[in-house]
Amino acid sequence: MESTGCFSGVVIGAAAEEDAAARQREWEEAADAVAYDSCTRPPPIVVVCGPGNSGKSAFSRLLLNTLLQRYHKVGYLDIDVGQPEFTPPGFVSLHVLEEQTKDFTVLYLRNPKSCSYSRCYFFGDVCAKRNPKLLLAFIFGLYEYFLKEFYFCNYVDDPEKSAIPLVINTSGWVKGET
Repeated sequence: MESTGCFSGVVIGAAAEEDAAARQREWEEAADAVAYDSCTRPPPIVVVCGPGNSGKSAFSRLLLNTLLQRYHKVGYLDIDVGQPEFTPPGFVSLHVLEEQTKDFTVLYLRNPKSCSYSRCYFFGDVCAKRNPKLLLAFIFGLYEYFLKEFYFCNYVDDPEKSAIPLVINTSGWVKGET
């Protein structure tokens, strides 16, 4: 097999490169559909889920950036305690961002430059298996807070106080196994 490209330091073949390009186009179309084909009131709340290593975090970042082009403020609820975007492992967090995430090379621990709000809980493990009830309590606490403070706002004339969309990045723990 002839190698034609490099992806994260790994040499890949032409077929794999074409598959990656096709997946990127599909993701961009899906993100555009959520951001621009959905109704404007209320803004979308999107849960990105799937098995491990399926690209949930990468798609969540793409969707976040696409939504920021339309809404200028987007909530990001990160419930992947194993590989969170903006906190060390073991945390669930809620962030409100006003600027696109430009660095896609670092897997996690990004420092959002224009994050107008952050709130997080320390879960203390990188997998939900040990205490899923506690993790769910933290997730619902952050989600309810988002709804109260950033989504159920009736300030149509004030863009600073109007409802904003939410991207929820989940872990790959979808079958009760790690």
